[in-house]
Amino acid sequence: MSDITLEGVREFKFSVLGLARVEDAIKGLSEIQKNKAIISGYRAMGSVFIAGGKQRLRSRLSGKGKGNLIKSFKIRVKRDNGGVLVGFNKRGHIAHIVDMGTVQRYTRHGHLNRGKMPANNFWHETAEQDFPKAAEKLFTGIETAVKRIIYK
Repeated sequence: MSDITLEGVREFKFSVLGLARVEDAIKGLSEIQKNKAIISGYRAMGSVFIAGGKQRLRSRLSGKGKGNLIKSFKIRVKRDNGGVLVGFNKRGHIAHIVDMGTVQRYTRHGHLNRGKMPANNFWHETAEQDFPKAAEKLFTGIETAVKRIIYK
């Protein structure tokens, strides 16, 4: 079973029907070519989440501070057990705070009013709304890569 992980959200699992479609597309390729095709599909799928996340983040944040978050989106394909991680690099170390928000915070010495951040849920909504489109993009990305390999 294959998975995609959106950092800070949850993992999505593909059904057996989806995997059968992938296996049909890559059945005539060597192992190296199969890996290249699957990686290409994963990257295509991750790009859907990146585009949706950036769009929702831009629409919800205004002013300073959103530049580093926009630039910090990343896609990392897992090498061993199949899957892709979509999230943020070190520039986006506060992405979970922007997504989930914070409550009123205190210092170690008990001082109040260190600020709170309302949740804007851009990453959770991206995961929920873009998943069907991303799953389809996985299959089309794999099929495109297979065609590219065959016609080489």
